[in-house]
Amino acid sequence: MVNVVLKVSEKTFKVEGNIDVIEHMGNECYVHFNTMGLPFTAKIDSMDSQDLRIENKINFMFNMKSGHTFDFHCEENITL
Repeated sequence: MVNVVLKVSEKTFKVEGNIDVIEHMGNECYVHFNTMGLPFTAKIDSMDSQDLRIENKINFMFNMKSGHTFDFHCEENITL
């Protein structure tokens, strides 16, 4: 899972993604999207999700300091 951030800095990475699913969980939402055929999930504040729609193309900012990357085959965290 990644955090969507609103400010760009040297520790963020921007990608454009197509929204597949939006899960409303009360005060936060999980936005499932894909970019370049790869699936991602972003956790965002519900107030920031009001204008999001399925199949919208939007820019996501990855806060690489908070990101976790896992090996697909062995499921180990490779960012540690």
